[in-house]
Amino acid sequence: MSQLADRIRVLHVDDEPAFGDLTVEFLERQDDRFVVTTMTSASETLDYLADNDVDCVVSDYDMPGKNGVELLRAVREEYPDLPFILFTGKGSEEVASEAISAGVTDYLQKSGGADQYALLANRMSNAVERHAAEREIDWHRAILRNMGEGVYVLDAEYVIRFVKFRIPELESVSEENWTGRSLSYLAETDNLSWTEVTWIQEAVDRILSGETDEVRIELEPAFPELTNVIELRLSPLELDSDEQLVLGTTRDITQRKRHERRLERFETMVEATDEAAFIVDEDRTLDYANEAALNNIGASFEAVEGRSIRSLADEYVADEGGSERFVRALERAFDADDRPDVSERVEMTLDADGRNPVFEYQLSPIVEDGAVRAVVVMSREITDRMAYERELERQNDRLEEFASVVSHDLRNPLQVARTRLALADEECDSEHLDDAVDAIDRSQALIDDLLTLAQEGEGVTDLEPVELGDVVERCWGNVETAGATLVADVDRTVSADRGRLQQLLENLFRNAVEHGPDDVTVTVGILADGFYVADDGPGIPESERETVFDAGYSTTSGTGFGLVIVETIATAHGWDVRVTESDDGGMRVELTGVEFVE
Repeated sequence: MSQLADRIRVLHVDDEPAFGDLTVEFLERQDDRFVVTTMTSASETLDYLADNDVDCVVSDYDMPGKNGVELLRAVREEYPDLPFILFTGKGSEEVASEAISAGVTDYLQKSGGADQYALLANRMSNAVERHAAEREIDWHRAILRNMGEGVYVLDAEYVIRFVKFRIPELESVSEENWTGRSLSYLAETDNLSWTEVTWIQEAVDRILSGETDEVRIELEPAFPELTNVIELRLSPLELDSDEQLVLGTTRDITQRKRHERRLERFETMVEATDEAAFIVDEDRTLDYANEAALNNIGASFEAVEGRSIRSLADEYVADEGGSERFVRALERAFDADDRPDVSERVEMTLDADGRNPVFEYQLSPIVEDGAVRAVVVMSREITDRMAYERELERQNDRLEEFASVVSHDLRNPLQVARTRLALADEECDSEHLDDAVDAIDRSQALIDDLLTLAQEGEGVTDLEPVELGDVVERCWGNVETAGATLVADVDRTVSADRGRLQQLLENLFRNAVEHGPDDVTVTVGILADGFYVADDGPGIPESERETVFDAGYSTTSGTGFGLVIVETIATAHGWDVRVTESDDGGMRVELTGVEFVE
């Protein structure tokens, strides 16, 4: 917005065109400096302000769409100091309070008659003049006083003619002590090395000879102690005199150099890895990418360096919403100041050279001085894994469909056949009938085991603390144990799916009872990272222990799926299972990798 001059540009906003025209006429009569433009809505006003300079806004309150206070808030977001006067017929303490809170410059109620325009013109002039006065400051003095950089002027003889840089309590580094001295004074007082002073002298010569317009030198001054590296920028100083002078400005780049060195270390690591990787800096732009990452999108480093991550994601991510997912994951990584060890993961499909590979990205923050300075992104292609998982899902769907067919279309006829055999047994006496019943019972047991395998093969998601002793007692009661004995000392709690754990234990108990003597003893005990189920039956020959979990393995007339189900349930929990010999020479099944809950 402009300063006060020979005209004051006023933007008047009122939804009544007739009142607007009347206001323009009266205001321009009051002061010939007023150049008044009228608008009838808030949206028109904001569009006008975006393209034109205005010295003051005068607005009605009651308008369709945004009212005057809502317009004021919108103006304050873009032009916080622009004079804004609310000139309204709706006068109330509530409106006035709301306007003041929103930052109104002045508030004036419409009263009727020509006097109100004289008052409005006076309020406008005062507001614009006050705004202009507040901006009338000595910019040069203010900049020098507030700027964080050091400012120096050197002449052709390397004499320091002007200094704006002071370090309290260090006399040798004060402005007064430096002004008028030769540049060599800085080396004599150990503020700079002689080599650094020579660099500056050579730069002054190059600039004054016209060889270059700018030289940048990185220096490591002795003071202040917290500053390790500063950048000195030298350029010609143009003055209305024949004297040749060089202007020097310095800024502390210690943090930047530390960050660069840290990034360089990560760049070396990124370049050395076989996986695709790239680095995103604090501005959310691509700082570095290794060859593998560039190959993934078929681009050169020159084509992507310095580009915003959002623009790159929008260009190369193929799946809907993938770009936004990645940007959100990146923001979470940059917000991880208090949890730098936590990595974000996101999967995306890329559009690269006509193909759509799927990648998994891991975003890890680089934390320096308690803040995230960059994020390293590692990626690996999972297209084949995703295809395998989809195929596995289709196979599982077919397996579930098969299990449903087995359950309905096989069980029912078998049940009918068994019922018919029971009726036949009542009418005639034949040894063949008992054999037929046994065959049907075996078929139904086989169906039950197959259905269990189909259902238990899925991964475990509903883990809960389970009292192992309680579930052992319950499972033993669910199995026909005849003269068998249970010995269990398992006062521990495990993290497991209760239903599947029960299925596992019942299968182990049933296996021990069916393959052991009538008075078999089954023992359940605790291991360092799991538990075991052992018996004193005949055991499993060592040569066959590797095959006991194969489908169909049985030493009797069983289905051969009992231990297969045990292994399937254990694997679904992430447990390891193995068969060995018990202390009594029987079979011992050990389950390890179990998580105990304290």
